[in-house]
Amino acid sequence: AKQMLPHLQRGGRMRAVVEAVLSSNRLKLTIPAQSTVLAFSLNGVRAPAPARRGGGGDAPRDAEPYGDEALLSVRHRVLQREVDVEVVTCDKSGAFLGSMYIGNDPSRMEDLSVMLVRDGLARVMRRDAPPELKDAESAAKSSKLRIWESYVEPTEEELAAAAAGGGSQN
Repeated sequence: AKQMLPHLQRGGRMRAVVEAVLSSNRLKLTIPAQSTVLAFSLNGVRAPAPARRGGGGDAPRDAEPYGDEALLSVRHRVLQREVDVEVVTCDKSGAFLGSMYIGNDPSRMEDLSVMLVRDGLARVMRRDAPPELKDAESAAKSSKLRIWESYVEPTEEELAAAAAGGGSQN
């Protein structure tokens, strides 16, 4: 995977077909122009995990809240469809991380990560996330959508205590 990374990064936005949706933010893609099949994860977001039936030595696991809904949402939007992907990096398991854009009109394609965050089906995991991801998360929090249904905005005192506590532990 690391050997392919520079080539995929140089390619910029590429057309791909989603072959399988393994989880809400992990997919198997085929890039027809390069005859390449790869594992792909959405960069900078985390969606709740769906239930796992078990089998193959794995223990069954219950879904995290809204995990199954997030998985179904991604499957409905991208499975067996053409998408555009932009590879940023590669993780330690060999999956490529980046952005996935969906839509029929190339001039109005939408980032799947932003859609999931806006719908309350994922959270932003990077401090340096793009503004559109941060804005989508703020909107989902204020609307108390799905994973944010019991979210309570921290008070100024709690924010000050967290900043003071976090700074002294480093």
